[in-house]
Formats: sequence, structure tokens, C-alpha cells
Amino acid sequence: MPKIFPERIMKFNLYTSEYSLVKNKYGITEVDNKEYLEPHFFDAMFIPFVGVDVNGYRIGYGGGYFDRALSGLVGKNHTKPLIIGLGYDYQILSKNLAEPHDLKYHKVVTESRILSYIWYIKYIYIMKRFFFTTLLFS
Repeated sequence: MPKIFPERIMKFNLYTSEYSLVKNKYGITEVDNKEYLEPHFFDAMFIPFVGVDVNGYRIGYGGGYFDRALSGLVGKNHTKPLIIGLGYDYQILSKNLAEPHDLKYHKVVTESRILSYIWYIKYIYIMKRFFFTTLLFS
């Protein structure tokens, strides 16, 4: 779970039932512990957004917390963690609004569709499906 600190810093906490949850200055629930994990240890991360531009770049809430916390992933062809956005169709924009520091989603899920923005994720999926089908029907 994300946890914010002064100077607009965000880290990611390990959550288990032994830890309590507290509200931060924005009223967002956080884990009350000091066990932090680096993003590359996660298989997937669900990251909120205000909008997503035509190329899959995240438009956030203006604080830059996620952009800074995940800056090591920006501009790299990372496959782990899979960055997933959850939102509504009206939040998907038809313009390119990306800035150099913006995080790009692999997938965005809305109420009516699943959008893929990273070509090699599509390629890996297609290849896995092809090889599975080939093995199944050979």
C-alpha cells in the first residue's frame, strides 16, 4: 500500500492483518509500519488516475507522488511490475498530454474495455497463446 511522507515522497508498505491502518493528511488509508518494498518486487500495481492520454500516460492528481515513487520505471521497457489503471471510459482522453516524467500504463481497465498500451506485453500474450494452442492441438 502506498504511504506518503513530507517533501512529497511516497513509499510502498507491506500490509498484513497484524498492522493497523491510519488515515493520512488527505484522508487516505495507509499501513502503520516501517516495512517498505521497492516497486520492482511487485508483480502488478493498480495505480489511480484522473485521466489517461491517448498513448496510455497517466494524468494524476497533481501531487506527483506516483511519478516520483515510480520514476525508476519511467521510460524503461519494464515488464514487472505490470502497471494497471482502473477507471471509467470518460477518463480516457483522445489527446497526447504526456510529460517526460509521466508514468505509462501497461493496461487500463474501464467499465467497458481493457486497453493495452505497451506493444511487447501484447506480443508476449500473443506468443504465449500461440505456443499453448500449438502444444494443445499438436
